[in-house]
Amino acid sequence: MKTKTKSILFSTMLYLMLILMWGGMLVCYAMVILLSDVIKYFGDGALLISFGVVALLCFIIPIIFRKKLKLRLPILLIIFSLLSAFVNATTTVGSCIYLSHYTPEKWDKHRELRYCMTDSLESQYNIVGKTEQEITELLGEPENIANQFDYRYEYFIGYGMIDPYTYDIIFEDGVAIRAEINEH
Repeated sequence: MKTKTKSILFSTMLYLMLILMWGGMLVCYAMVILLSDVIKYFGDGALLISFGVVALLCFIIPIIFRKKLKLRLPILLIIFSLLSAFVNATTTVGSCIYLSHYTPEKWDKHRELRYCMTDSLESQYNIVGKTEQEITELLGEPENIANQFDYRYEYFIGYGMIDPYTYDIIFEDGVAIRAEINEH
């Protein structure tokens, strides 16, 4: 009788730990998804879908085989949950690494994720000293050309918490004299 009570107590503790862990993971996933433009926009939401599918499979597969697993179910759910978090984290980091290298194709394709590429862009191409035509050939047509205080090309590079970020190239006499990131 005591072993059965211990078994039920152990199983209950594992399920409670699992519920707490899954609740924490869901909160973390929600925060990451809400705050990470890479997850929202990379591959037209493919990472977002993969996050959901992997998490769902890791939760459903052990439940499908619960009769064969019996007491091992909570432990396997915990293992699969941690595996889900690991797979999603490595996928996100891999996507960020992929996006961090500037190419004209990536610049055009991943408009909302351009902020990831600006360091690479500046290290590959010396923006300062280029003419307006060279900048347009490199980055395409700017989203806005401002001429209020100085003459600048503004390229949208992503969203901040509220306002969008732009990569601004300031010109003097048709030549770029400075490049900066601004939140509007």
